[in-house]
Amino acid sequence: QQAQWTDCGGRYRVFVGTADVFKRAFLEKGYFCLDDFALLVFDECHHAKGKHAFAEILSKLHRNGQSMQTRVLGMTASFAYGRFSEMEQFAKERVALESMMCAKLHAPDVKRPAPPVYTSPPEGWRLSGPEGTHLDGMAARLCSLIWNEAERCGVQCKEVERAVTQLGVVLKELGREAFLHALTHGVLAQMEAQLDDWEKMEAMKGVPEKHATLRKDIEPLRRGLAAALGAVTDDAEFASVPTQSSKARIVSEMLQDRFNKNRSNLRFCGIVFVEEKVHAVPLSRLLEKELSHVGVVAAMGTGSMKEEDRNMAFDAFEQGKKRLLVCTTRAEEGVDVTACALVLRFSEFKTTKSHKQGGGRARQPNAEIIYMENDPEQERLCEERTDMVARDSDLGVPAEDLSNAARDLRSGR
Repeated sequence: QQAQWTDCGGRYRVFVGTADVFKRAFLEKGYFCLDDFALLVFDECHHAKGKHAFAEILSKLHRNGQSMQTRVLGMTASFAYGRFSEMEQFAKERVALESMMCAKLHAPDVKRPAPPVYTSPPEGWRLSGPEGTHLDGMAARLCSLIWNEAERCGVQCKEVERAVTQLGVVLKELGREAFLHALTHGVLAQMEAQLDDWEKMEAMKGVPEKHATLRKDIEPLRRGLAAALGAVTDDAEFASVPTQSSKARIVSEMLQDRFNKNRSNLRFCGIVFVEEKVHAVPLSRLLEKELSHVGVVAAMGTGSMKEEDRNMAFDAFEQGKKRLLVCTTRAEEGVDVTACALVLRFSEFKTTKSHKQGGGRARQPNAEIIYMENDPEQERLCEERTDMVARDSDLGVPAEDLSNAARDLRSGR
């Protein structure tokens, strides 16, 4: 509210918050003017493109000619936010970011004491051909069956339908046991977390209730999932699916091997990154069976896990109470545990940024980074090209062009 922002403005000189909070305060509500601040710092500034709040704040700043009074600092591990391989593509990304920030890129020379070691799993574990196609068809059929049971019980919310559809990925990538856990616990927990986040957002913004449909669907969903569980477990074709997928088994074996080799080091810990939020909890439960002495915990972003549960998971990992964290890729930009010596990327990632930031979570010298899907050498080549472009002063936007870009923004061109 205006009174709260005014009070904070009189008491504090430094504000830290998310991009959306500041966009709302600066652009939508006008609680502050951008030129009330001498410095704006954009962490993970590679997001400053398209309709992202960073881009909207920067455009407003330069368009109003306020950049003469307000300095801008952006920080990022990788300016290239996408899948690129050619030098020209990286150079284009650099120019776009410099133009948006109206700032020059500086790449400090930071060397790690000992670089990480990149490895890949043994070959031959991937499903392909008729077996993989068979699982695709079965997953689609079972997801349709589950959604039909939910609809029959009165569920209408499209968010539930999307969550049910994601269950197919769990079956294909983790196996029958994980699929059943996701069905009996995961969908409902995700919807309750989504509802919790929406209600907090509604209260903060003071807007009318918009999500009555999901709230009304929680109990019918509970009944629908129970009915679907009976139908799924009675399905003869489903019974033929392995309890644990070959991928999940290989991951479990590799992690057991690394923790056994470091059994004398009780501070040895690691992170498993998954791309799909639906993977996190089922995978953590599978790994907990073999690594209970280590302690495994799962964490996901907003709309997938309640805030208090997420905070407890991160705290347990950071304090060493749990030494293996299974989390979505949103933690690439947030988890910072000095003792982390192992990172395993369960899913394929699409950007050089993910390679650099995910690898950066492994803080220990000679840490190991395991890629289940990506080619480590290819990713390191893209990283080298990113660094070369970042350090090449001839590839940046000339100072005169930055001034012209700022002038064009101010004139609305």
